[in-house]
Amino acid sequence: MRPFIFSVAMSASLLASSQPIVYPIHPDSILDDTRSDDHIDECESGRILLAMQHNKVVESIRSYERYQERRGEDDYDLVHKMASLLLRRGFSDDPEAQLLTLFGAGITRDTQYLDLFAQGLSSSNPQLQMASSHFLANFNDDVADEMLKKAMASPYLMIRFETAYSMAKKRLPHAANQIEALMYKVDPALKPFFPKLLALEGSHQSLSLLRQLINDTNKDVRIETLLSLAETGRDDLLSDVRIAATQLDIAEQESAAYALGCFKDEESVSILQKIAAKRHNNSKLAALFALTQLGREDALQSILDMALKEHDIFAITLLGFIPDHEDDLFSLVESTKDSQIRANAAIALLNQRDARCINDILNLLIKDQRDLALQEVLSAGRSLKAWKVIGSAKERFKDNPLAYEKALAFREQLLAKCLDLPQDTFLEIAETLLTYQVRDLIPTLVDMLTNIRSEKAIDLLKRHLDRAGSPLIRAYCNLGLYRLKEKGSYGDRLVEWVLAQKEIELIRFRPIMPWKEKINATSGYVLTPLEQSRLLVDSLTALANQKDPEAIHAILETIARGNPKNRPALAGLLIRALE
Repeated sequence: MRPFIFSVAMSASLLASSQPIVYPIHPDSILDDTRSDDHIDECESGRILLAMQHNKVVESIRSYERYQERRGEDDYDLVHKMASLLLRRGFSDDPEAQLLTLFGAGITRDTQYLDLFAQGLSSSNPQLQMASSHFLANFNDDVADEMLKKAMASPYLMIRFETAYSMAKKRLPHAANQIEALMYKVDPALKPFFPKLLALEGSHQSLSLLRQLINDTNKDVRIETLLSLAETGRDDLLSDVRIAATQLDIAEQESAAYALGCFKDEESVSILQKIAAKRHNNSKLAALFALTQLGREDALQSILDMALKEHDIFAITLLGFIPDHEDDLFSLVESTKDSQIRANAAIALLNQRDARCINDILNLLIKDQRDLALQEVLSAGRSLKAWKVIGSAKERFKDNPLAYEKALAFREQLLAKCLDLPQDTFLEIAETLLTYQVRDLIPTLVDMLTNIRSEKAIDLLKRHLDRAGSPLIRAYCNLGLYRLKEKGSYGDRLVEWVLAQKEIELIRFRPIMPWKEKINATSGYVLTPLEQSRLLVDSLTALANQKDPEAIHAILETIARGNPKNRPALAGLLIRALE
């Protein structure tokens, strides 16, 4: 993408455009039979827009309904102007209204609302700055990219890191300069966060900086640099990685061995064999796995011994990535009552797409009185990963919502991995989750069933559509069938449910995962509302995506009858429906 000079004049133009547009009423407001239909339409549309301009939202919508009935057809240009006025009015003095306005503007993906994000970045409220930076990253637009640079001047360090991540991911011009400048401004203790940003950006300048960081005096910086190079496939510094593998520090040897395996570097076999001959389990295991990736079968037996005899959970996890060892993993599941060994063996079986894992995977997905959750366990060199099963998760995480959010994200990833199993096995898992009413996984599960689009998946949604005792499941099953455009009254039921949600606030968002947790996430950076408010957003988004008259009228009616706080976000959805 070519560089774009964001001039002072352009900045002023954007800020000026944030003022509401006034649509004047025709001076002669008395209608008579001598005037043309076009003249009557002009007068009526002027009154409708003026009512919306003065925040008489219900009056404006009811006037439009009468106008539409007289014309016998919709005037989508007029509806778009109404929605635009409503969206812009949302940026008031109320921080919640401002946040929902940014949410609505982000939904539109329309560059004419970039000025709203400029206001968000100028706010002293860190949440508004964060939301603005997040949505700007979704625009493929030179002006939006230049505005991201403004977010790098935020006084809040978390926002600068989030923005640096967005710039690195988009590989914007001068992103490396921005990341380097930030690195030298922050406390040296934060330096280990930067290798991932630089490796993700990947320019020649970033690689030069990574070469410095791989030789940094701070061991944690060196380790993070090695891991970042491996995870992004940057083998430009392969000679430096080989040198790191010969260092005395065990954790650094481990991460370097992992990187050499990722690069499949044949010239490093002798180095890896020396590390594998040592007694230190983590570095030894990383080197053994690297050797198996290079086709050295003799290294495999040592990994098997560590997994099957020593019950090393890192070795068990690695077996999930080595073909033809499903029976060994299943023997671990069957032969032990240790919850940690069983869980890691079952997850490794799942990675091998072996359906024999199903009972233990369901044990991790279903919420019962034990309230199990998964916590990630990392080795000293952070290249090896396994899982720890903990009980009473809600109680343990009551003062740490981010930790609870991460535990939920792990379960969602586990469920997504189940799609790799045979379809009948996955549908068996889905049936069980629906039967046990695993509420926090229902949105993800219904999305997956909708994407499968098979007759069996559709039949499963229909069977749980009228299930007693679970309105959330009924509503999501109906939503899934509506998205699939199945014949039936699903659209009417969806509209009826949406209109009944008068008091729900869309503002109730789940905690935002930090950028460092999102680098390998498949779902990207998404603002996800809690339960019922999430269902309302999902339902309204589904209506907007249908782009039909009934859906547009349903959104208008929701604006008129629903919670006034939601109106800016609903206006954004309406604009999206009119695209």
